[in-house]
Amino acid sequence: MELPIYEDDDAGPSANLSSGPSSGPSAGPSAGPSAGLSSAGSSSDGSSSAARSGKRRFHSKSRMGCESCKARRVKCNEQRPSCGKCLFRNQTCVYLPVKPRKNARATSNSSRSSLTLRTVARTAQWASYNQSRHVPVVAVHEPVASLPGYDPVDMKIIWHFLTNTCSSFSAGGGGLQEVMRVRVMKHAFDARFLLRSILALSCLHARTCTGEEVGDVARHRFYQNESLQEYRLAIEAAEPRTFGALLANSLLVTATSSEAFRDPAAPDLYILQWMLVWLGTRVIFDRISRSALSSTGLTQLFHRPSMDLEEALGHVPQHLTCMIRSIGPQDADFSHRDTYLRGLKYLGSLYQHLRQDGLTRTMKLRIITWFTYLPSTLIEVFREKRERALVILAHYVVFLKFTSSTWWLVGVGNRSLRDICAHLDPAWHAYLDVALRAISIEDTTELARLLLNDPFWEPSGSSWSASCLRAIRNDREQETRQLGLVDNEGRPVRFSQDAGAVVLAEPSQPGEEPVWNKDE
Repeated sequence: MELPIYEDDDAGPSANLSSGPSSGPSAGPSAGPSAGLSSAGSSSDGSSSAARSGKRRFHSKSRMGCESCKARRVKCNEQRPSCGKCLFRNQTCVYLPVKPRKNARATSNSSRSSLTLRTVARTAQWASYNQSRHVPVVAVHEPVASLPGYDPVDMKIIWHFLTNTCSSFSAGGGGLQEVMRVRVMKHAFDARFLLRSILALSCLHARTCTGEEVGDVARHRFYQNESLQEYRLAIEAAEPRTFGALLANSLLVTATSSEAFRDPAAPDLYILQWMLVWLGTRVIFDRISRSALSSTGLTQLFHRPSMDLEEALGHVPQHLTCMIRSIGPQDADFSHRDTYLRGLKYLGSLYQHLRQDGLTRTMKLRIITWFTYLPSTLIEVFREKRERALVILAHYVVFLKFTSSTWWLVGVGNRSLRDICAHLDPAWHAYLDVALRAISIEDTTELARLLLNDPFWEPSGSSWSASCLRAIRNDREQETRQLGLVDNEGRPVRFSQDAGAVVLAEPSQPGEEPVWNKDE
């Protein structure tokens, strides 16, 4: 037997029954739909109207109506901030939170609509999430759920991350967006500092790229400051349960901190501070074993291209090689000579693959992750602002201009080039000719020609047939699939169950270990 649904929860069944033509059992069929229909054809208009008024109509029950409609016992269309009936009657429309009914049906619906960790982790399903009867309606277009301690604006910011910002780290291709939506969000709901970073990055992305106001600047600063404070404490504690959240956060902080490059008030040579942010991942790995990465579900986020450093040295521009090899014993930089030569090898890998592969997705990933390969000794001479070190850094920064299609890297190249060239004495400008000319070049083809000193260089396949282009795309997709974990010399590594550690995939000699530059 189907039960009627009542508009007024407080009135209950007895109140609705008393308003019909008969409130007792004797009313019987005369109060039902069939009685109303039969009387319509044989009675006068008055009796027909009475019969229709006694007919009970079934509809979906809602507890979200305004107080005015509830008092008048009419159906509310639940529009915010003022429903249709209150708007028509020029009345003040008031909505109050409604407690769910404690019965089996409400309990079942509550368990289905409650936002569990698994539901949030699969937030791609939020598009189909309906406004639950147990969640107050908010005037936003996206489906909204609630989390303890987070208001509707926070939920809208999370929604923006899941639908837009999660693609910010897709330079490596593959299923990185799904990793961000599912795996990273899973860790975020176990570590508040990571969720704060997600909110901060989503706010920054919305303001920078889409123009959406999903949180003001004050809210963004609050998220960022809270995240950094808790992040530092979590790194010091180095608890294994937060390992995945720490690693994911190290990437998000790198992106959010890039905002300073677009801030005129930011300090000069900010890139020297930014490179330390990039080393956050290394600090975390030094405190917790790298072999634990496989258990976090985030391995794909840390895939990097492989490289051959010895071969890369042959692709370094000659004027840079001469600058380092000419350092004499009496020079203050003589003790850093080997460090500079090692840095040129890493720089040479960018020249090598630009010439061989062109501006592929993997090439851009090489550029973005370049700081993560560098030995600590090279980072130190950068931080000391030594002239030769800054000349090497300036040539790397030119490559950063190729990554401006990634929203959080916009302006990083030009700002850093200007800072370095302004800091160095004009006596060093002979070594900065490429960097100085690159400041005014935005076309990527012209920029590549400048770097390679080849005025006829063309992007791969720019004048080839469609079949050749398809072959190139297939090769690039294959290259992306071959990305994996590498040590800081660009050699592939793997997890060894027997050794319980990360080992070289193809060691050149027995017992050879990966190089992580931990103690250099």
